[in-house]
Amino acid sequence: MRGELIAKITCSMSRDDGATGVEYAILAASIAAVIVAIVGLLGLEVLELFTSLAAALGV
Repeated sequence: MRGELIAKITCSMSRDDGATGVEYAILAASIAAVIVAIVGLLGLEVLELFTSLAAALGV
């Protein structure tokens, strides 16, 4: 009985079901690329918005 329990624990610890570090790195790189693309597309528009808002407030 004890041997069966140890065998089950050992077997469950050696499975490769979860995400690996490489998969997490790919996910993080993808998110970073999306953020860079959004900032690149909207960056100047947001800057102009804040600049006009600051001018309207007299700052």
